[in-house]
Amino acid sequence: VEWSPARERLPSPGNAKAKPAARRPPPCLSLAMTSGMLTKSHVQLCKMPISWEVNSTKPDTDENPDKQPVATQVFYDTLHEELIKLTRVGDSAATVTISDHTNSTWVECDCGIPDKTVVRMKFSATRNFLALQVNIREVKVVDVRQGLLVAARSCRSHKSRITNVYWCKGPLTAQQFLFVTNTGAELYALKPQGSSLKHLKTVQHQTRYHWFVNSSNWLLVVDLKHIFSLYQVQPKGLTRRCKFELNCHGTNYNAQNEAYYDQISLVEMYNEVMVVYINEQKGKLYILGLVNETMTQKYVYDLYTASKYEVSVIDNVLVVHNMIAKLAVLFDIRTEPHAAIAAPLPIAYDHYEEDKKADGGGSPRRTRAHHVQEHKYDHWAFLPDRYVLDSSMSRSEKKNYLWSMHLDLNAIMHSWPSGKQALLVNFLLKRHEGPSHQLVLGVLRSMIQEATGLQTMSRLFNLMHSVCYEVQLHKANMARKALDGELPEGKSPKGRSPDSKRIASQGYLVISQHDICAEVFRKVLGDDKKGARRVLPYVIEYARGASRHFLKVTPELNQLMIDLLLQDNRFVELHQYLQYHVLQDSKEFALELISLQKRYEPAYQLGLDMLYRLSAFTEMMKVLLEHDQVLEALQLVPHSSAVFQEKGLEPADFLNVAVKIKRSSIFFTCYRFFQARNQALRNSPVFLPDDRCERFVRIYEKNFRTRPETKPTLDLDDAPTPTLEAPTPSTS
Repeated sequence: VEWSPARERLPSPGNAKAKPAARRPPPCLSLAMTSGMLTKSHVQLCKMPISWEVNSTKPDTDENPDKQPVATQVFYDTLHEELIKLTRVGDSAATVTISDHTNSTWVECDCGIPDKTVVRMKFSATRNFLALQVNIREVKVVDVRQGLLVAARSCRSHKSRITNVYWCKGPLTAQQFLFVTNTGAELYALKPQGSSLKHLKTVQHQTRYHWFVNSSNWLLVVDLKHIFSLYQVQPKGLTRRCKFELNCHGTNYNAQNEAYYDQISLVEMYNEVMVVYINEQKGKLYILGLVNETMTQKYVYDLYTASKYEVSVIDNVLVVHNMIAKLAVLFDIRTEPHAAIAAPLPIAYDHYEEDKKADGGGSPRRTRAHHVQEHKYDHWAFLPDRYVLDSSMSRSEKKNYLWSMHLDLNAIMHSWPSGKQALLVNFLLKRHEGPSHQLVLGVLRSMIQEATGLQTMSRLFNLMHSVCYEVQLHKANMARKALDGELPEGKSPKGRSPDSKRIASQGYLVISQHDICAEVFRKVLGDDKKGARRVLPYVIEYARGASRHFLKVTPELNQLMIDLLLQDNRFVELHQYLQYHVLQDSKEFALELISLQKRYEPAYQLGLDMLYRLSAFTEMMKVLLEHDQVLEALQLVPHSSAVFQEKGLEPADFLNVAVKIKRSSIFFTCYRFFQARNQALRNSPVFLPDDRCERFVRIYEKNFRTRPETKPTLDLDDAPTPTLEAPTPSTS
C-alpha cells in the first residue's frame, strides 16, 4: 500500500531511524494499564472502518475470468481526508474509487488514467480535476467530468525532484496547485477552463524535510542548514511568514539524526498554525505558535516518560499517542495550558454484537461490546488529522483498514475532577462534535443543584452571552452585506449565517436562552419543589449578563423570573428589578402585573407604566375601562384616533362605563368628547344608528337640555334618579 502523509522527506542513504530506549512507564501510566480504567477510553475508533485488499493474485471468477493478478494502490488525500484506490486487473484500464467515511464504503469515480505508473493521486477542491504524479518530475491533470487529460507539468529546474504535490484550499475560481521539491516549492494556478497550469511563483529552498497543512495552506520546510521557514499559500503567491531555529528550553534540535524529524508536526488548532515538537528522550511536549511574525514557544507539557510518540488532532484537542505504553494523552491549550485534561487511556472502539443466547425463535439481540485496541500500535500509522492506517487486523484476508478517531465526551466528563466543573463547561463549549450541547446543559444543571458559587456561574454565563452576541453581530453584518450587494455570488445571509448551535469564528457552542430556561432552570425546579429560592439568584444573574451583552431577554426568561419571585412573595424585589430594568418590558408581563393588584397594590401602576412605555394604548385603555377610569383612558389618544373603532373601545363602551359611575360631570365630559369626534369625522355631532348610542342620547337630552346643567343629578331611563355626590374641587 502506498500512501502519502502530510510530512515527507527525500530518502537519504545511511540515515536510519534511531529507536528510543524502552523504559518502564511511570506509576500513573502503569496504574492506567492495570486497573479497571481500561473499561473506558477517551479516544474511540469508528464502528465501521474503510477496508481494502492489498495486491493479490487471487482470481475473481465473476470479474476476472482469465485469473489475472489484481494490483491495488491506495493514496491518502490530505485535502479531503479520504482514500483514493487505484485498481488494475492485468493490463486492463484502471478503476478509481473514493472512500466514503459516512457509510464506510467505496464510491466509484469514472475518470480515465492515462499512465500505468502512478506515484501519487489527489483531487482538487471542487473534485473536478485529478492530479496524477507519474514520476519524480512530472504531474498530469485529468478532467474527471470528461475523462480527458487537460494539463501536464514538469519541474522548472532539471535538478528538481518532486517530493509531494498538494491542491490548495481556497476560492473555487482559482484552484492552486503546489509542487514541493528538493530545491524549493513551485506554485501553479489551474486556468478556469482547466486548459493548463499557470506558473505563479517559485521559492528556492534546499528542502530537507517539509510539512503541509491543507486546511489553511501552511508549508513548513527545513533546509540543509537546519533552519525552518514557514510559508503560506495566498491567492497571489507564496509568502514567507517567519524563519526560525528550533530551541526549546535550551535543548537544541538535533538535526543530524533523521529520526528527530518524525518528532515534529505542523498542526492547526483553533484556527492557529502551530509547530508541535516532542523530545522523546526527555518526555517533553513543546508547542510553538506564530506571534508577531515570529515562531515562539507558547506551551510546554510533561509526557512523564521517554517513549515513541505520534500526534493527532481531534476537534482542536491534541492527542499524543504513546506507542510503547499504548496510551493516548489529551491536551487542550485553551482549557488547561499546563497539564493534560484527562488521565492516559488506550484507544478503544464500540460496536454491537449479536447475542446467540437470545430467547425464543426471533432474531438475536444486539449487545454493546467494548474492546480496547491495546495490541495494535505496532502496525498502526497515524494520518492527519484523525485517521489510523491499520495493517494488523486481518492478515489472513490480506486486508488493510482505515479508522477514524473521535473523542468520547461522556468518558472525559466522568473522569473530570469533581472540583473543576467550570473548567469542564469551558472545555465542552469548544467541542464541535458529539453530544456536547446536552452535556453542557447537564453539567450546568448539576452545578446549580450543588449550589456552585455565583461568581463562577457568572463567568460561565458571560462566556455564553458573548458567543450569542457574536452570532447576533455576525447575522447583522451578513444582512447589511446582502443589502449592499457584497455577498459572493450564490450566497445569501441565511446560508452564510452560523449554525443555530455553533459559531465557527469563535469555536464555541451557542447556548440559547431557551436552552438554559427549559433544560437547566425548569428541570432544577422540577427536581426540587423548594428550589425557587436557590434557583432565583442564578436566573437573575443570567438575565443581568444578557442585558450587559446587549441581548434582549426573552419572554420565557422574564416569565420564569416572575414565577420565581411571585412563588416566594418577593414583591419588593420584583419592584426593584423593574425600576432598574433588569426585567424587560412586554405586554404579557404588564398585564400580569396588573392582575397582581390585590396581592401587591403598586403592581397595578407598574403595569400601566410598562404599557405606556410600550405605546400599547389599546391594551392600556381596556385596562382603564375595566377599572372605571374613563377620563384617564380618553386622555391617552386624540378624539380622531382609530382606536375607537376596535371592539371593546367603541363610544358606547365608554358611555356605558360613565353611566355606571353615576357622576354627571364624567358622563357629560365623555359625551361631549365623542360629539367632538363626530364633528371632526362627519361634520356633525349627531350619533349614527351604528353607534348604538340612542340610550345615552336620551340621557343627555333629559339631564342637560331640559334641566339646568348645574343640577348634580343624573336621571336614567330604566332606573330611579340617584343622587350623585358633587365633584370634589381640585387642590391643584
